[in-house]
Amino acid sequence: MESQPDNAGKPQYNDPKNIAIALLVLIALVMGFFLFKDKLPGEAPEKVAEQPSAGGVSVVEVKFDKENSAFVDIIFNKPVGKEDAGEILGRDPATITPSVNGAWQWKSPNVLTFQASWRFNMATDYRIKLNPENFLKPGEALGGKTEFSIRTDKFKVTKASVSEAPVPDEKNTVTLEGAVDFNYPVDPNVLARKISLREVGGEGGAAKEVPVKLITEYWHNTMRWRSGPLEKAAGERKFELVIVGDLTPTDGNVKLGDDYIEKITLGSKDKLAVRSAEPKSIYPKSSITIGLSSFVSPEIASDYISVEPGVNYTVKRVGNDLIMTGDFVPGKKYNLKIAQGMPALDDAVLREEYKKEIQFANLDPTIEFESPGMFLDSKGTKAVALKSININTVDLTVDKVYLNNLFFLFQSYGYSVWRDEFYQGSVGDFFGGRVAEAYGFKIADKQNQEVTTVLDLKKYIPENEPGLYQVGILPQGQYQGVQKWVLITDIGIVAKKGKDGFLVWASSFSTLEPIAGANVRILSDKNQLIASGTTNSKGIFETDKAAGDDKKGRPYMITVQKGGDFSFLLLDNMLIDTSGLDVGGAVPSLQGYSAYVYGERDIYRPGETANGVAIVRDANLNTPAPMPIILKQIDARGRVARTIKETLSPEGMVSFSIDIPEFAPTGNNTLEVRAGDEVIGQYMFQVEEFIPDRIRVRIETDEAAVGVGKELKYDVSSAYLFGPPASGLSVETLVDLVERPFLPENYKGYVFTNPDRTFESKEIFRGEGTLDANGNTSFTASIPDGLRPPSSLQAQISARVQETGGRGVNATRRVNVDPYPYYIGLKLKDPEKYAEPGKEVELEYVALATKARARKR
Repeated sequence: MESQPDNAGKPQYNDPKNIAIALLVLIALVMGFFLFKDKLPGEAPEKVAEQPSAGGVSVVEVKFDKENSAFVDIIFNKPVGKEDAGEILGRDPATITPSVNGAWQWKSPNVLTFQASWRFNMATDYRIKLNPENFLKPGEALGGKTEFSIRTDKFKVTKASVSEAPVPDEKNTVTLEGAVDFNYPVDPNVLARKISLREVGGEGGAAKEVPVKLITEYWHNTMRWRSGPLEKAAGERKFELVIVGDLTPTDGNVKLGDDYIEKITLGSKDKLAVRSAEPKSIYPKSSITIGLSSFVSPEIASDYISVEPGVNYTVKRVGNDLIMTGDFVPGKKYNLKIAQGMPALDDAVLREEYKKEIQFANLDPTIEFESPGMFLDSKGTKAVALKSININTVDLTVDKVYLNNLFFLFQSYGYSVWRDEFYQGSVGDFFGGRVAEAYGFKIADKQNQEVTTVLDLKKYIPENEPGLYQVGILPQGQYQGVQKWVLITDIGIVAKKGKDGFLVWASSFSTLEPIAGANVRILSDKNQLIASGTTNSKGIFETDKAAGDDKKGRPYMITVQKGGDFSFLLLDNMLIDTSGLDVGGAVPSLQGYSAYVYGERDIYRPGETANGVAIVRDANLNTPAPMPIILKQIDARGRVARTIKETLSPEGMVSFSIDIPEFAPTGNNTLEVRAGDEVIGQYMFQVEEFIPDRIRVRIETDEAAVGVGKELKYDVSSAYLFGPPASGLSVETLVDLVERPFLPENYKGYVFTNPDRTFESKEIFRGEGTLDANGNTSFTASIPDGLRPPSSLQAQISARVQETGGRGVNATRRVNVDPYPYYIGLKLKDPEKYAEPGKEVELEYVALATKARARKR
C-alpha cells in the first residue's frame, strides 16, 4: 500500500500551478456570465431595433435634433430609399403623434428624415409609427421595431423666490408674495388648480391649506402668486408651496414629474432672526445683503449695523432684506456686527448680537470698449479705448470689409454686427479678410480696479486705407471677448427722408467743409440701386425718386464715396432718436389765427395776480376784426380753474388779470387762448411757494391701473424733512378723473380714440383726514361705472397736508383707469397715402386687452 503525504486530501493553496488554474477558471466564469447576461430578456434601447430575418429591413437608430428641435433621422440597416437623395415623399412613410407640420425626404438611401416646418414643440413626448407600405420596395419586409418615442426636453422649475408684504392696518400680519420660474410658458388657468400653499408642523402636525392666488393672468415662464393674510406668531411658522407634478407647459405634454415643493419660513413676531449675510463683488460699488425674518427700517438699522474696517455705505430695504452698498474692496475681509436690540417694524427684536466674517471675492474679469461709436476721423488719432478689470493679456485681431461687400456683411451677420460679443474667427476673406493680429498683447492691469488701455489702430490698420474694420479683443485663454466695428473715414453723412425722396449732405470730419463731387448711392433691402448721383458744391445730393417699390424693395442703405474714401448710413440702425425733441412744429390753425401771449413773469406765489396780454393775428399777420376770445386757465391738477370771455380790441389785443387764490395748488398752469373751440395760443406759468417746505408728502397706492366700478385705495404719508413723522396734521385730498389717450408702446401709428365721443374732466372724490402717529392715513375713492370716454382715463390724486401755521404742502399721483376690457386701434396700411372720397382704403387694426396678452389680428 502506497504511503500518503501529510497534506493528502487538503487543498494545495501553496502550489503556484493550482493558483494559476483557479484564476483561469474564475476569469472564464466571469466572461461567461457577461456573455449570458447579454442574452437575458430585457428592454433594448429605443434607438436600436431588434434584428430582422436575413435580408430584411430594420431601423438601427432614431436620431433627434436636440439642439434646434428641427428634424428627426430614421437610419435603416441597408439602402431603402431612391438613389435621388433629397426627394420629398408624397405619401408619409411614418405618422408622428402629436402631429407636426413638415415634410419627409430621403437624406441618403438609408436615412429617412422628417424636417419640421418650424420645430417640434418643447417639453413634448412624440411617438413615431412607421408605415412600411409607403416606402418599401416590392418583396421587402420591415422587421424589428416599427414604433419609436422621442422627447424634446424636460419641463422643470428653474427658480422660485418668496418675499413678504405687510397688510395695512393689521399689526404683525403679512402676505407672502412669490414668483415661480419655469423653463417653458405655463397657462395660469391650469396652474391655478395645481398650486397650493400649506402650513406644516402646526398644531396636531397636519398640513393646513392657506389661500393662494395667481397674480399673473397670461401665459408666461414666470408665474407670480400671493397668499392670503398670515399672522406672525411667537415662534416661526413653516409653509410649503406645492406644485402638482402632472402640470404640463402650454405647448407641451411632458409632465413636471415629482411634486415641486418650496419650503418657506415665516419669522417670529417677537424674535428677529438674521437668516443670511452674503457679499456681492460688483464694480464700482459692492454690497452685502442681510436676510432678516421681518421688515427693518434702513434708517433704524444704520444705528445697529457696523463694519470693520470701516467703509462708507448706504442701506436700503428690499422686502425682508437690507442691502448695504458702498466702498467694500473686492478680495478683502470685513467683520459685520449687528447689535442686540435692533427692532423690526413689527414687534420683533434681535435678542442676541450677530457677528460674521464677510469675505468678498475678487471681481470677475471683464472687458469692454469705452465708447459705442463707430466713426473715426481718418485724419485723427485713430485710437480707441478699452476698459478692463482683472485682465492683463489679450489677443487682438483686425479684419477689413470692402465697400462692395457691406450689404452682404449686414445680411450675413445681421444684428450680430452691432453686438459687443466677439468669438474667435475672422469675417471671412470673401468680405475683405485679416489685416493684422497681435497675440499675447499686454494691457494695463490693477487687481480689482477698472483700468483703461488706449489702442492705437494706426499700428494695425494700413495707412491711407480708409474703410470698415472689425477690431476683435479676446482675453487670452477665453473663447468670448468683445468687438468694435470702426469706419475710418473723413466723410460725414446726414440724410433726411421725405415722402418720396432723400436729401443727403456730405461734409468733412476734419474741416467741416462740404464735400463736392462725391458719388451717392441709395440701395434697397434687396441690394438694388434705387437712386444715385453726385453731391453739388454745397455737398448736397437730392432726389425725389427714392421711395422704393415692391420689386426693388425699400430704401436700406446710403453710401457716399469719393476717391478711395467712403462712408455709409444704415437707415434702420442709424436713425436719430427724436422722442425727446420737439420736431412736430407749430400746427396751422384751421381758422387761420395765431395768438402770442405774454405775462409779467412766468412764476407767481399763491395770492398774487398774473397780468398779461394776448395778441391775435391772422395767417398773413394782419390784425383781425374784433371778435370774441375765450381765455381758459388750467391749474396744476389739470382742472379748469376759470374761463374768461373777452372781445379783441381794434388793435387785435386783449389783456387779462388772473387772481391766484391763497389755496391754489402749486405747479404748472396753462392759459389757453381759444377762437371758438380751437386753441390758437398758450401762456404757461408756475405757481410756487418761495418758502422752503418743512415736510414732505407722499401718495402711495398698489394700483398701477384700476377698472371702472372698482375702488381706488391710496395712502397719504408725511414726515418732517429732518425729524419725526408729521403726526396730527390735517389732510385734504381729492381725485379727478381726466381723459388720457390710450397710447401703448410698440404700436406707433395706431389710433385708439373714438373722436365721436367726449369726456369732461370730473371730480369723483373729496376727503379730509388726520395723520396718525406714524404720519399716515388712508383713503378710498370709487371709480364710477358706465363711463364711455373716447379712450382710456386717468385718476389724478392730489393731497395737501397742512403744516402748523396754515401753510400746506401738496403731492400728486396718477393712476390709469381702464373703462374698457380692450381697445381697438386703427391705422392706414400705407401711411403715405390719403383717403379719397368714393374709394376703398385699406386699414390695419389691432385689439389690445388691458390685462391679458396683446394679440395682433
